[in-house]
Amino acid sequence: MLISYIWIFNFTDMAWRRNNCVLCYDALSYYAYLPATFIHHDLSLSYVQEEPGALDGHYHYHLSPTGKRIIKTSYGMALLYLPFFLIAYIAEYFRGDLHGGFSEEYVKWIVLGAGLYASIGLLLLRWLLDRFFNPIVSGLTLLAIFLGTNLLFYTFSSPSMPHVYGFTLLLLWLYCYIKWLERPTISSTIIIGLLSGIIALVRPTNVFILVFIPLWGLSTENGILHQIGLLFSRRWKLLLMGMCFFIPWIPQFIYWHYQAGNWLFFSYQHERFFWDDPEIINGLFSYKKGWLLYTPVMVLAWLGLPLLNRYVKAARWAVPALLFLSLYVLMCWWSWWYGGSYGNRAFIDLYGLLALPLAASIQFCYDKGRNAAIAASILVLFFIGHNIFQMEQYKHGAIHYIAMTKEAYWDSFGRIHPSKTFDTLLNHKRPRQPELNEPEP
Repeated sequence: MLISYIWIFNFTDMAWRRNNCVLCYDALSYYAYLPATFIHHDLSLSYVQEEPGALDGHYHYHLSPTGKRIIKTSYGMALLYLPFFLIAYIAEYFRGDLHGGFSEEYVKWIVLGAGLYASIGLLLLRWLLDRFFNPIVSGLTLLAIFLGTNLLFYTFSSPSMPHVYGFTLLLLWLYCYIKWLERPTISSTIIIGLLSGIIALVRPTNVFILVFIPLWGLSTENGILHQIGLLFSRRWKLLLMGMCFFIPWIPQFIYWHYQAGNWLFFSYQHERFFWDDPEIINGLFSYKKGWLLYTPVMVLAWLGLPLLNRYVKAARWAVPALLFLSLYVLMCWWSWWYGGSYGNRAFIDLYGLLALPLAASIQFCYDKGRNAAIAASILVLFFIGHNIFQMEQYKHGAIHYIAMTKEAYWDSFGRIHPSKTFDTLLNHKRPRQPELNEPEP
């Protein structure tokens, strides 16, 4: 049902025909590798200087220590865009004009590509949930994850951002890892290694999924000695997995060396982590961009963490470790609010894995009897309605993309459109400000 909704919405809304921001802001860095490689045949971006008026707005880059232009982000997202870019490229080629890689045809296929990734992610999530929960709980959890969170927004309104892709890649990794535990073939080992490298290329913090290797399956029955013994018996396959991790990184290392003079290069330059000052409370609860304030259905996931030992023993340690490690690192980043966005987008990639404790909360209520099951179902449906209403508020400006305050939040409460005094209640001050220009949504 949800997959049908994705495609019906995409082909009726046709966002690519409107003045919709798909290839803009952060996505310009992710996407830049493709037109640079396939259309201009120049990853040094020297052609931008030759046509500054036409091309400056399409490329975000920094100057490396060698004085060369360097794309800010790694090429991971470009790799995921690639099949859809090539479809558009072939279509435009036969029309006789490649349009520099930024025509409506390219935008359309990026939008449809995000829809495909979301569809695959939902199928993988259904498979994962059905391993541990009854079909009703699995179905309700799917609805909560897709319709009750900002994953919905980033599937349709910001499809070029990495979150839908990360959501699916992490679920695909877990699917492959579970199969590997059941039957550790050489081919599955190579696939997991390559997939791990791609995950890190797309969004480096998602590499924390690797904590699942020692922790998935660790339980009271299967103690730490059993886990160590299992992994030690497969040590050569783990070594092969680690070697394969670096294969997708080879082109990135070469690019950095060519443009910056170093095999490893931090291309974000002045941006940084504040390791001694994580903004965890603000990141979770603030009116500016609190994750649990704007995506309250995820409170059920937090409540379900202690219940994993009852319903998903294999995830008892793995999911909390991933959540807490990600929470700390993500909230140490200078822009803990992660720019202009609907809600705190930093956690969307984790939603497929957090679906396990969320489903555990729902299953717990269902096990308590009919009244508790009805109450849990109504609560999930309320959160879904709340999320969709907030998206309408965001669309019409009643939730600001970056400057919300307590006063602005309550002024807009229950309103689709902002009040006349709404703008005066906003706060555009950035709590931690390196010297850079922050993109708008």
